[in-house]
Amino acid sequence: MNIAFINPPFFPKYSRGSRSPAVTKSGTIYYPIWLALSAGVAEKNGHKIILIDAPAESINFEETIERLSLFRPDIAVIETSTGSIINDIKFVGEVKKKFNSVFTCLVGNHVTACDKETLLESEFIDSIARNEYEETIVDLAARLEKKSHLQMYFH
Repeated sequence: MNIAFINPPFFPKYSRGSRSPAVTKSGTIYYPIWLALSAGVAEKNGHKIILIDAPAESINFEETIERLSLFRPDIAVIETSTGSIINDIKFVGEVKKKFNSVFTCLVGNHVTACDKETLLESEFIDSIARNEYEETIVDLAARLEKKSHLQMYFH
């Protein structure tokens, strides 16, 4: 499966992964370590991956979507934080509209703490992976592959 791991666009130099997510004053942006770890585990398990760190690369929504269009994800794993959650949910909606068959999964501290509340925020959120999610994403991909294979078999 093609799995996109996305730290979505927000404010330039917005650090979701820092202890207090915010626009950095010093220019130091924390690397999305959990997102990258999960991407590495998915790749090790045979999945094709892309990791987009939009705030660090200073890329906007359009360029992020363009990169996703070239990759054609089956799953979009999207990093969240409390400070950016409204934007993150809006981003999920736009991704789902652009790639209607993509399975969306939100990750990060905000959705770990507020999973049920966040799921109710948008019909475009397919799932949430809480806490340390690297194996969860691999399991999710395996189940989606199996479901897709079964649907093809029965049609």
